[in-house]
Amino acid sequence: MYLNAQPRTGRFIDVAYALGLDFDDDGRSAIPVDIDGDGDLDLALLSLQKLSLVLNTSPPAHFSRLRLKARNSEPLALGAVVTLVAGNSTQRDYVRIVDGFMSQVPADLHFGLGHRDRIDRIDVSWPSGQVQSWLSPPVDCLLILQEDATAAEASPLPRWPAGSVLGASPVKALQTPAAPLLAGPATLLAEPGRATVVNFWDPESEASMAEIPGLLRIRAEFGADVRFDGVCREQKDLEPVCAAVKAHSMTYPQFVADAVLLKAFFGPGGAAPVPATFVFDPAGRLRRYYSRPVNEEELRALLASFGAEAVSVSDLDGQAAQQVLVQNYESALELYARAEEIAPGSASRWLNRGFALLELGKLEEARAAFQRSVSLDPLDAQAVSNLGTVLTRMGSPEQGIDCYRKALELGGEDARTLLNLGNAAAMAKRLPDALSAFERACAAEPGEARAWAGRGKVLMVMGRIDESIQALRRAVEIGGDVEEAKGFLMKLEAEKKRKSPR
Repeated sequence: MYLNAQPRTGRFIDVAYALGLDFDDDGRSAIPVDIDGDGDLDLALLSLQKLSLVLNTSPPAHFSRLRLKARNSEPLALGAVVTLVAGNSTQRDYVRIVDGFMSQVPADLHFGLGHRDRIDRIDVSWPSGQVQSWLSPPVDCLLILQEDATAAEASPLPRWPAGSVLGASPVKALQTPAAPLLAGPATLLAEPGRATVVNFWDPESEASMAEIPGLLRIRAEFGADVRFDGVCREQKDLEPVCAAVKAHSMTYPQFVADAVLLKAFFGPGGAAPVPATFVFDPAGRLRRYYSRPVNEEELRALLASFGAEAVSVSDLDGQAAQQVLVQNYESALELYARAEEIAPGSASRWLNRGFALLELGKLEEARAAFQRSVSLDPLDAQAVSNLGTVLTRMGSPEQGIDCYRKALELGGEDARTLLNLGNAAAMAKRLPDALSAFERACAAEPGEARAWAGRGKVLMVMGRIDESIQALRRAVEIGGDVEEAKGFLMKLEAEKKRKSPR
């Protein structure tokens, strides 16, 4: 992408890198289209590798969107030439539905007006040969211009609901085991709300060492808003590495580029070119990769831009889910709460909040969260089942049984739900129901050791020893966390042997 920086001299500047559009792909198609309905043009990019959507996050400006309807030729008015005059600006475009290699574009025409808040005139040369003009039409809307009609029909652009705009594609989430150079954290992990810069360096690389002072200046400038991590490529001779860290006052965490870390950042068999810098946004997603020395001004502008980005609900939900994965449940709950303030009423979010609360042992709050999820989506078997789990843990197995049965009606013979049903029925001393549930779980998932263990335990309590031994043996054969089943099996086999005639 090129910027017409000096129109009078015809000098264009390549700005794709600064705008994050220099994808390392084999490109095929690029289509400008207003995806989110905010009045500016976004980009849909197709390559041999993937389809990308790049949202335009420029400050709002005035625009005009035109839709032509011909009456004396084909309805789309293909080939119609439109001239728009606004102050000292005259723009011209024509109606088409193909533009570029393998690309279909919208038939609507878009004219950017910048700071101009009025249009003087729109002239249309129709395919039929007729020429029409519309004077002083409204701006910042969709104008429908119909051949032979004297007035333009204005309507607002359809927009995505607030909070529904997707964030950047999560190309790589920052959550990687790492070997610390000195004492420190053993994981490169994104911190919610804080951008992260990961710099691969080597004391033997002049280019690498030359960029360190700039990184240190940026770190001092952004302070606690941005986290810096250094990764040294040298893995064996660490003495000069430690000396360089001390000499340059690189007080941020330093790691050694072992095989695990290199694979996470550069793929299988990957080697770290130095210098190389990865920049992750406050959501923990990779936003820029520099495979060359970092330009200080570029990095400063990039980090500053994160603060101007609107927080989307999908960002917050994604960050919360990541925190759940690393068992940071309190942080996850804070993020879910923020997302709920922006776009309330998500059944899946209440379900996930309930799970986090359940893991923290906050049963009353977990029950309320699951109940809210079920009220929003009564057909979600997982939410109904989780409500049964928290009710059972709260000492109400009968209510838990009702929930599990409802979940099975909604979701079918799910082995985990059947296991929970069996445990709740056993807790309620409803042994036949418990046995039936465990038997169904064994049928649904024959390799589930816990189902066989539960079946064997219930059969033991019911006095059906031979059947119990068979079920417990099967659980032990499958393996896993079946220590209790092993204990019961040893006890029953010993008792049976003792009673057997010699």
